Amino acid sequence: MEPDLMLHPILERAVPSLEALVETQRTIAVIKGLNAIAPAIVSRDVYYPGAKHLVAILQLLIPGIDLNDPGKTLCTTAFLVEISQFIKFSDLTTGEEPHPPPRDTEPTLPVTNAGTLPSFSLDDVDGHYTDFESRLSDEEEDALLKDSTGNFPGWVASFVRRVIQLLENLPDEGPDGSAGGASEIQLVDAVTGACSQICVHLSEPLYDLVLNMIFDYASTNVRSNAVRAIHQLVECVANADPVKTLAKFFSFCARNIQVELENGASSLRTTSVSSPLPSDATLHWMTVDLYVPLLFYTSMISQGLVQLLRYKDELISLFKLLHNKTYSKRGYSWSGKLLHLSFVRNAFSGIPTLFQQKITPEEAASATETTDILCVAIRLVLDGYSFAPRNEIPELIASMDNIASGFCLTDPEDPQYRYMTLLRDRFGRFLHKASVSLRQQGAENTVDAVDMLVCKFPRYASSSVLRMVRFELYGPIYSNMEIAGTEPTLSPALIKSLLGCQHNEKPNYLVYDISTPHVDKAVRELRAILSLGNDPEATNLVVRAREQRISRLQLLNNAAQTNISTIMEVGDSEWIHWRYEIVATRALRTLVRRDVPTSPDHLQYFLNRVCDDHPTIRYYSQRAVTKIARNIKLRTFCTTPTDLVLMRIRNPLKMKTVIAPLHNLAAQALAAYRKPFDYRQDIRTPLFLDQDPPGWVAFDDSVAMYLPPSPTKSALAPWDSTSKETLETLRETVTEPEFWEEIAEHYAEENHETTITQDNASFVKSIWLVQLLEDEPLEALRPTLEKLIQNKDQNKQRAAAEFVAGILGGSKHWATNKQEGIWNWFKPYLKQIFIQNVKTDTLMIWTTFFEYIFYHTDPRRVQPLVDFIVTEFKNIDYNAEMTFDGVKVLSLFRAFYEEMGRKFDAWAEDTLARTWAEISSEHDDLRAYIGEILAFTQKIKWTPRPTLPTTEVFVKECRVVPKEFDIMGMRGVYHRERVLELVARFETWRDERLPGVRAFQSTYDRCVHDNTELSNRASTLLVRMCGVTPPLPMVGPLLDGIFDAIRSSPSWRIRLKALPLVQVFYFRQVPLIDEIKIVEILEVLCSCLDDEVVEVREMAATTLSGILRLSPRRSVLTLKDRFARLAKNSHIPARQDPNYNKAIRQRHAAILGICALVDSYPYTVEKWMPALLTNVLAEHTYDPIPISTTVRKCASNFKRTHQDTWHEDSKRFDEDQLAALSTLLTGSSYYA
Repeated sequence: MEPDLMLHPILERAVPSLEALVETQRTIAVIKGLNAIAPAIVSRDVYYPGAKHLVAILQLLIPGIDLNDPGKTLCTTAFLVEISQFIKFSDLTTGEEPHPPPRDTEPTLPVTNAGTLPSFSLDDVDGHYTDFESRLSDEEEDALLKDSTGNFPGWVASFVRRVIQLLENLPDEGPDGSAGGASEIQLVDAVTGACSQICVHLSEPLYDLVLNMIFDYASTNVRSNAVRAIHQLVECVANADPVKTLAKFFSFCARNIQVELENGASSLRTTSVSSPLPSDATLHWMTVDLYVPLLFYTSMISQGLVQLLRYKDELISLFKLLHNKTYSKRGYSWSGKLLHLSFVRNAFSGIPTLFQQKITPEEAASATETTDILCVAIRLVLDGYSFAPRNEIPELIASMDNIASGFCLTDPEDPQYRYMTLLRDRFGRFLHKASVSLRQQGAENTVDAVDMLVCKFPRYASSSVLRMVRFELYGPIYSNMEIAGTEPTLSPALIKSLLGCQHNEKPNYLVYDISTPHVDKAVRELRAILSLGNDPEATNLVVRAREQRISRLQLLNNAAQTNISTIMEVGDSEWIHWRYEIVATRALRTLVRRDVPTSPDHLQYFLNRVCDDHPTIRYYSQRAVTKIARNIKLRTFCTTPTDLVLMRIRNPLKMKTVIAPLHNLAAQALAAYRKPFDYRQDIRTPLFLDQDPPGWVAFDDSVAMYLPPSPTKSALAPWDSTSKETLETLRETVTEPEFWEEIAEHYAEENHETTITQDNASFVKSIWLVQLLEDEPLEALRPTLEKLIQNKDQNKQRAAAEFVAGILGGSKHWATNKQEGIWNWFKPYLKQIFIQNVKTDTLMIWTTFFEYIFYHTDPRRVQPLVDFIVTEFKNIDYNAEMTFDGVKVLSLFRAFYEEMGRKFDAWAEDTLARTWAEISSEHDDLRAYIGEILAFTQKIKWTPRPTLPTTEVFVKECRVVPKEFDIMGMRGVYHRERVLELVARFETWRDERLPGVRAFQSTYDRCVHDNTELSNRASTLLVRMCGVTPPLPMVGPLLDGIFDAIRSSPSWRIRLKALPLVQVFYFRQVPLIDEIKIVEILEVLCSCLDDEVVEVREMAATTLSGILRLSPRRSVLTLKDRFARLAKNSHIPARQDPNYNKAIRQRHAAILGICALVDSYPYTVEKWMPALLTNVLAEHTYDPIPISTTVRKCASNFKRTHQDTWHEDSKRFDEDQLAALSTLLTGSSYYA
């Protein structure tokens, strides 16, 4: 659209909204609208006349900077940033911009001579209503624009005052220097961001005006709540012109800093971030004011260096004073930042610095003796020594000339170089003395000091010694230290020195013999190029390199073992602190490798701590044991190094079964899940399918299935021979009853867990512990476990569930006679655990137990548990006195079928037959479970319908089948017969309803009548049904179903519920509805306007109004004539007349139709609307109720929705119509 069609209507609505500020949301909407048309205002290439409106808009937006309304402020600042990046703020009316006199009042929109703005409406295409004014010439537009810029100085001054006012009212700053919460920080950042953008685009006189205003405020005020804010405000002017800013602020700030320090500011020693003292506020205020211009000053590189030299003496004097006087954390932190910015910034990036360019050798030599503070401020220049590669052949060590990398000191004979080396040594000795001193003090009072000391280590250490050393403080000790060194064999000494308080993420090197054909080919080609075969010396070098590489790998392996021994020695010491022990445990867990067997001592270290009193140590120890057991399994079943790298386990029981894609194959596979497995049979064909069965849409060529284990022979033994000693250590520990008693004691500790802890269950589970030794630990565990099962305490039950979950989950690959033995032991406890012991506080524990057991598990592996829960489900009494008796069984049964997924298909019909008969249960909780079962079975019974379950056939048929064919099976009717049966029973239940006060006991009342929850669910379902896009052939039938309910239902409540569905369906599916159905929708709604019930008539009018908003214009005009004619022809007889009610209903229908037409255009005035309002609707203002009520309500809505644009909409009415409308709205001629 052309800009003039959008700009003027938006401006006409924006000006009154910004002037009145009646509603916050309206103001925000207007500001966003202005932001959308910003290019038409600031770019004369987009719209030449738009620029003259900018200043007036900016003046109106001054109140938009409001601390109490962050949303409005963010929208305002976004608009200011958008327009300020395209223009330069300057007063073009005079050669030199005068400073405006100070004023405290907000500006108002000046009167402009732009004349009447044009307006345009689509319905004027065929009419004569136009109000276009001829556009001014470019010269006239330029003159208007020039005159408007005369208000820029006043606006800039008002904007800066508004920003300062906002900053003054910020909340108090916290210890981290931020004022308020996240919203306040976001608001300050947005305001200062807009201010910075504006300052960059100010003309010279306007910039001086802003700089003086900010300096006057900063020099006459000190506010502890706005230190960060003044930092950002000064940053705005410093970013635009740091030279002027520093000249303005330096002397004043330096003088005040000196006064404050001499009077005791920052004299209280602190090493942690805390709320600043009131006595330090002025110092912080002035330090920030000086820091900001220095920040941008030094970024100017060469120009900044030349100008900075003017302040050399003052800066040195100031830094000496700051060095000696600042003791608080914030004080010396800001002092260090000032020092860094002034002399050190970019020192090693190759950029010239003050020290490099302006300090003479004589000054440096003098500084060596006097320790000039200026030189002390220079960042430490490291001397660049490095370790030579160790354990390598000299011929293979590359050498190259040094490259100039931007270091400012390169000549060792240079006095500056010698001085910096001496300085570095002094700094190292200082760090060492500080470390010794802190070690002799209590840990409670030295945490912050140690933190700062550790942070200085990387500054001292050369980057060529350690590529990265990161220290993180963990209370009074180090919890994490990551080392990535150039020489890993040096790590054992370092670990020992740091007492094992490190977490080495990659301390060892796993070496595998992996097939690399592409690398081998490249090596052969390289050999051919080098012709090593003809050069004995070169061949000998290659052989030596290979041998040396093998030797080096052995050194790395030895270093890893040394690391383990060193950390274990520290971890086993009696004096170790618990924090150190946690780090040692984590480090040792990281050092567990899968390419080499874990030593027995390494495993024993973790087994000893599985029963530790500290929960974190137990947690990492358990995970370490599981990792070791998993690695044993990997080393056993990974037949090649490549498999070990990729962790590809080749389970001897897992087999690929080739299948033919047929529909009955999926049905057979699902039905097979219900056939019990006989533990005594030795079946040698694949049987178990743990994952979700394939074939929902298409089959693969094969499927992974598992053989049943042998009845007598272990399927997985023997385990990795190199781990024999480790397994023996494990066996000795876990076959001791005391081990399990201690674990059970910790598992049963009181806590807030309401579910089983999977880490605990996994510790016991087969693939880590139980499967390694099968049933060997069971006898040691059984007495402890039986005691837990007998105890009904919540924590004891949780511990029992974790043990049983691990045992049952891990026994799936045992020999079947051992599995039968474990089930023979456990089956007698099923009734006690799940029926007698389960209480409200333990139900979720055993529910999660079922979820753990049945997750990705073939139900035939746990057949006794399946048989038990299915039997209990069939025996539920749905009308028992105690609801919980049924809830606990249904909760466990729900966990069973949800984890089974499609594998539950074989039980679906029986489950539905059992629950459908109890759908009228007395208990709401049980009926809710029945509803979940219905929904679940519908889901698993839904299957696509390709002719052949293959990917190719399915994709092809999706393209070629007619749209009426339901290839996805989405139009499922699985429960259709049951639902129709239930609907038929409603009438029977109604006839059987008990009379009087006993009615609530009737089946009808329990299921249907006055059931608020059921009503809400039904309404939600209907709305969602209308909101989901249906298949195209179902659009018509769905509408017909709604129409049938509206037309034929004897209940007015049903008609009232059905009418809004028409609107929802129309809004969401209008592209799918054909013209005939749209006409039918209008006819149905018009017929409902004449309904006997007032509520239905009003809902029909509301629905019709919504439909008309998206209907063709011709439909609106047709209905207008229809309703006007109906209103004119309707006659109301005397009240005693038998046709009185019918006449009232007919006229009310006409008035409702007219009101629906008016409400369908809430923000515009169509050309037919004035006559309809004043000539038709106004005549019925005093008709009987409900006609008069409807008229007044329509008039009130019209006034509310058109008040923002009434200055434009009123042009649609003539004087007589305005008078009639005023009478309609207020009862008096307001507009006359």
